[in-house]
Amino acid sequence: MTLKDDLNRALAELTRSRETPVSLDEQGWAQLVLPMPPGMTKQGGPQLIIEVVLSKTGNYFTLLTPLAVLDGKPSAEFFQALLYRQFSADQVEGGGFGLGAGGERDRLVALCHWPLAAITPEQFSALFRNFVKATLALIREVKEMARREPALVLIYPD
Repeated sequence: MTLKDDLNRALAELTRSRETPVSLDEQGWAQLVLPMPPGMTKQGGPQLIIEVVLSKTGNYFTLLTPLAVLDGKPSAEFFQALLYRQFSADQVEGGGFGLGAGGERDRLVALCHWPLAAITPEQFSALFRNFVKATLALIREVKEMARREPALVLIYPD
């Protein structure tokens, strides 16, 4: 079995209660949409979006969640804070930050790379739960950063 097969099996297991279970598309991408936990936003509004992205080689995958888009050029202090914050896994609940091209503007994401050639549904479920927990902590972290960095436009504002 390939990692893509493992991921499809794990995604099907994770979403088995849904009307249509989630699986990777032809490009190796899937999206899971979860309700935002109470208290995370004043509006109670947006849903938490988690993307599953299989690498082009098929050897790795990434879980990621958009946190903000960059409107203009952020300060050097912002980039320094991103790098220093994620140096210790405890500071970011085991997650990490990444910057990627997102159309007209770059986007700041929470991410986690899986470096092994296989994953079981149980491992994926545990990784997914931990990633959601880390992402919620990183959303709070980015909200704090946005108070000092005008170039950040939050995906999950208050």
